[in-house]
Amino acid sequence: MLHAVKVKPDVYWVGGIDWNERNFHGYTTDRGSTYNAYLIMDEQVTLIDTCKPAFAGELIERISEVVDPACIEHVIVNHVEQDHSGAVPAISYLAPRAKIYASGPHGVNGLTAHYGDRGYVPVKTGDTLRIGKRTLSFTQTMMVHWPDNMATYSEYDRILFSNDAFGQHFASSKHFDDEVGLPEVLAQAKKYYANIVMPYSRHVQKALKSFEGCEVDMIAPSHGVIWRSHVAEILGEYGRWSSLAPDDSAIVGYDSMWHTTEDMALEIVEAFIECGVPTRLFDLKANHISDIMTDLLSAKFVAVGSPTLNNGMMPTVAAFLCYLKGLSPKAGWEGRVGIPFGSYGWGTNGPDEVAAALEACGLRLASGHAEPPVDRGRGSPGSVAGDHQAGRGRLRAPFLKVSRSLHSRLRPSQRERRVLRMRSVVQQLEPVAVGVLHRVEHATHGKRMGIVGVIDPVALHEYAAIPLMIEIFVEERLAEFGKLGGSLDCGEDGIGGISSGLRRLQCKCDVYEDAIEIDAGPRPELNRAHRDAPLLR
Repeated sequence: MLHAVKVKPDVYWVGGIDWNERNFHGYTTDRGSTYNAYLIMDEQVTLIDTCKPAFAGELIERISEVVDPACIEHVIVNHVEQDHSGAVPAISYLAPRAKIYASGPHGVNGLTAHYGDRGYVPVKTGDTLRIGKRTLSFTQTMMVHWPDNMATYSEYDRILFSNDAFGQHFASSKHFDDEVGLPEVLAQAKKYYANIVMPYSRHVQKALKSFEGCEVDMIAPSHGVIWRSHVAEILGEYGRWSSLAPDDSAIVGYDSMWHTTEDMALEIVEAFIECGVPTRLFDLKANHISDIMTDLLSAKFVAVGSPTLNNGMMPTVAAFLCYLKGLSPKAGWEGRVGIPFGSYGWGTNGPDEVAAALEACGLRLASGHAEPPVDRGRGSPGSVAGDHQAGRGRLRAPFLKVSRSLHSRLRPSQRERRVLRMRSVVQQLEPVAVGVLHRVEHATHGKRMGIVGVIDPVALHEYAAIPLMIEIFVEERLAEFGKLGGSLDCGEDGIGGISSGLRRLQCKCDVYEDAIEIDAGPRPELNRAHRDAPLLR
């Protein structure tokens, strides 16, 4: 027989334990979950919340150990979602005289839509229910995390039945925070907040204020363990998390095709470490997005990288950014910095889409704002001019794309203005972001000159030197291929094809370790020439 757990005298936990739950609406629950319900034995037997429909049998069995379910006179539904209300029909069948209470109007409307009209009693903030020596009071906690959410407080027991607030998706044979251990419970609570509650942080702050007048010895949430020894700690953490104030930390998330973007991600991590900023690196193929959100909750710097795949960013990156946008609060991220990055071959769509998505999430891009662009025509796919047109004057990403051909066409005065504009951007960057971007710039220039033609990480104040570096690189590679031309018997046309590919290097190359792939035409002998040529290191 399943057993009820005494919470306080005449108050029992009677919920269900879902040991095998592994995904809750896209959020990984590696430790399972619980669907908490609480039975209060007083002159009028009262049940607070129920559970998922599949666990109705567990609920009824645990209630039956304490009292005949037919004796239940009041059922309080703090939240309509079915992991809370799913057993209402079963309880109504066993206790037909029981009145069912829910927040009005949203809770009542939701229960009616799910289970039909059962004479639900609407309650609002300040309403009370006397069940004997206890008087239960209700507080609507709208949008924590549904419009119908509410909490129930028993002054006699000094227990706050908090519903989704302060919960954790965590299955355990232990039922209290001090039995499990504070570090484990706080880690689970933080993940829960980041993936469920964070978008509604301003509503959380309102709820916290409404609880200030309550003397609370125990917080009994609808998921996870009950807080009895660390009530002050979880209240403090909720205050901090809901403020959305970041600490001085960073996360770097990426996906990569041929390791170029991965190399950039590693350099960014090293740059943050050199700046003394705690950093976590996440390969989006290997880490679930809900785990990343736990670290992102308090991170000041959010760097996301993707190469261009087909005509956009990598699907894994798109999924992460979509998930992030859904959890982004409407306001409160003003102090957070987004750092988009990535490599590309024929088009910059991948990094550009990452930049736009981070901005849509409310993150301030590290590149800041630039002056309105000078109209110079459409520009090539990898050109700064093209980026300006797409972003209507905003530098869309801190990793600026370089077009050697465009730069060479500019008059000296225009070149100078461009360099000055890049310098003005530097002055708007966070000091740490500047350090990170310059660190990546140095590393990529020092390791592989060719990467500057793929995507130039900032180079801001040194911008004027980039075209020359690309020019030197192109000419040296041309010389190498020229030496192979006679042996291949491909004549000037063949070498010209290679030359043409090299001349388009700024938007036609992709770097993988020490190899540089160049669009040199379809002829197999030319591809062999590229493969066998000595590499510039």
